[in-house]
Amino acid sequence: MVSPDGKTVYVTDTTNRTITAVDTATNRTTTVAMPVTSAVLSPDGKSMYVVSRNALGTGPNATLAVIDTAP
Repeated sequence: MVSPDGKTVYVTDTTNRTITAVDTATNRTTTVAMPVTSAVLSPDGKSMYVVSRNALGTGPNATLAVIDTAP
């Protein structure tokens, strides 16, 4: 996913359970460990909504996390 201003690219990795933000000007990365099934940016790019499914079949079937992406 690319932020609306084009300054950040977000990469979700379901295998390694991470989300990585890449600064497009510097190529600097920031990685957050989080189980990810799917993710979407808000239209203004200030929030990311992340859905995680419980693969073990216990507890809630899915959870929703809201991540503040503002610098």
